Amino acid sequence: MRVDADRWSPIHTADITSAGSALSTIDQDAAIWIADLSLQPRFGCKGRGATEWLGAQDFTVPASPNSWVMTGESAILRLGDSEFLIESTADVVNKMKSLPREASVYPVLRQDCAFEFGGAQVENLLRQVCSMHFEALNLTAQPIVLTSMIGVSVIILPKQDQGRPNFRVWADNTYGFYLWNTLLGIGNELGGCQICLARNSVYQ
Repeated sequence: MRVDADRWSPIHTADITSAGSALSTIDQDAAIWIADLSLQPRFGCKGRGATEWLGAQDFTVPASPNSWVMTGESAILRLGDSEFLIESTADVVNKMKSLPREASVYPVLRQDCAFEFGGAQVENLLRQVCSMHFEALNLTAQPIVLTSMIGVSVIILPKQDQGRPNFRVWADNTYGFYLWNTLLGIGNELGGCQICLARNSVYQ
């Protein structure tokens, strides 16, 4: 099991390569590709002073709830009016965790499992696991969706890469193995699920 001091991946390394063919880079023509991003450095905070506190650290904060923006190498997700999820480099996240906070800003421990997936059959996969109609979303508004996927509460960030839609998903890490295996199984039924072992950067 892959671990660090604050997060763990529910996916055993040995199981990844045995469950599908491993890719060193993403093959956008694959039926489905999937990557485990559970160890991506992240930080959470909330509270009535969180917006101003993040702004004071030179982050651009999304103007609307349920949306995201990039600030340099950092992705800022606004999960409602006053709760935020930040994914960035280890240096940035460690600095954020060590900074003094106002009494109106509370840290949120983020030990989510996190996956990213896409491919030529990704819309068909989503129809089987989630009732949300992602085709209707305006991706230029950089939305995030709080919904349910195969019975698990998830945060989903839809975006495009080389003109193809792909999706980042966060969930309680106790559901990680279940989510991974379900997505992998459906991907294989749709023409083959390929595992990307090198997808470890922030929001390419």
